Amino acid sequence: MNKDRRIVLYNPQPDATLKTAELPLALLCISSIPFQQGYDIRIISHHSENSPIDEQINRECAGALCVGVTAFTGNQIKDGLMISRSVKKDYPKLPVVWGGWHPSLMPMQTIANPNIDIVVKGQGERTFSELVDALYQGKSLKDIEGLVFKEGDKIHSNPNRKLEDLNNFPPVPFEIVDIEKYVVNYSGIGSRSILYRSSHGCPFRCGFCSESVVNKSRWFGLKAQRVLDDFEKLHKKYNINGIIPVDSNFFVDKKRVKEICQGILERKLKICWGNVDGRTNHLIKFEDELWMLVKKSGCRIILAGAESGDQFTLDLIQKKTTVEDTYRLMEKCHQYNIKVIFSCMIGFPRKNMNREENIKEVDKEISAAIKMIDQLNSIEPQWIQLFNYLPYPGTALYDDAVKCGFKEPESLEAWGVFNFHEKKNPWVEERQVKFVNMLAYYILKFLNPYADVLTDALAKKYLRPLAWASVKFFKITVKLRWRYKFFHFPLD
Repeated sequence: MNKDRRIVLYNPQPDATLKTAELPLALLCISSIPFQQGYDIRIISHHSENSPIDEQINRECAGALCVGVTAFTGNQIKDGLMISRSVKKDYPKLPVVWGGWHPSLMPMQTIANPNIDIVVKGQGERTFSELVDALYQGKSLKDIEGLVFKEGDKIHSNPNRKLEDLNNFPPVPFEIVDIEKYVVNYSGIGSRSILYRSSHGCPFRCGFCSESVVNKSRWFGLKAQRVLDDFEKLHKKYNINGIIPVDSNFFVDKKRVKEICQGILERKLKICWGNVDGRTNHLIKFEDELWMLVKKSGCRIILAGAESGDQFTLDLIQKKTTVEDTYRLMEKCHQYNIKVIFSCMIGFPRKNMNREENIKEVDKEISAAIKMIDQLNSIEPQWIQLFNYLPYPGTALYDDAVKCGFKEPESLEAWGVFNFHEKKNPWVEERQVKFVNMLAYYILKFLNPYADVLTDALAKKYLRPLAWASVKFFKITVKLRWRYKFFHFPLD
């Protein structure tokens, strides 16, 4: 393989606290066409290599055609910029290409960074393949839809590319990475589980979500046959027994869902699948026959956005669901012994209210979330993923957040330290942010009946007696705090 056909792709770490690497699906997807055309693709993930990551990438960059970075808002930007600076220092003429969610949302701010030469906006499969062909052949980039790029001191912003059906692209080339580095033991799904993507986009327009901005509220799913072929390949070639689809909404097409479930059974694939996203008001309309098929095919866990226990807030964020939909989905999943994890956000902006009124509404949101969790737990012990709301550019609520005092990060670097843990919104008080964090990362974590937290058996086996006793103490304390709703003086 000629060195000048080498493409180096880097998958930054989404969370600085993680010590494992997730399968770089975005990079694998954009590699499908170039790989088929004979390009030599090297994908590197943080924590997947033995040597220091910057040294590993710099070695691969010698003689490469370009280096690509994918980035979601937050730590991936911080990590990706560190690598981009290192590459530009040693290889100043090597094109550095950024793509992914954040560059698609803010392409002009991204390209303004001196360590970035090209930005791929939106769906990247076709755009990236045309880009690498142009770089290899020395052609102009001006006619490639979906690109923003520098040419000397000038920045060119080409027209956006329309979302394309995923079935037009070749299969994801799993073979170009070492799958063993990305296999995880996921409780409730499989001892050898792996991430997978079967669809792109989402047809709904929730006010907080950037799907409608990046993908224009369109959805394309791989045909059931292609999904099943991938499942079979992962199972037979790599001994995978758990599939974790990362689709924004896996259940959009009921006919496709039914065909996938039937295919798993007909092919006798010994796999489970789960942590798969669905919509409450959509899933509760599934017929009992389909629910039985979903369960029989190996579905173990469904993720669903409850978003709030307050109907006024659900209407504010244009969710177009009801609190009752959340309870009905909980009952349906309980009926078929499928676990469900609901997500909930606190602290949405209300542009027609002053700061004091907004703060009172946030307290109502917190109270409504606690009430909803109690109601869900009365059906089955439940885990809610609780987050502080953060504004994302281009979403329906973003302008409202700015009007309520949100200060937009003025550089790509500033977005790199954006996270759910710190106070960013002036209409939310510090005490409210800290309270949500305490619920999310302490109270609800220990109340969680089935996530990957320390069980008594694991704690007793792997921890020293004093540490094990501490875990037991925390569990008892948390249960008492929740029962009596006493969250003051969190000395524990």
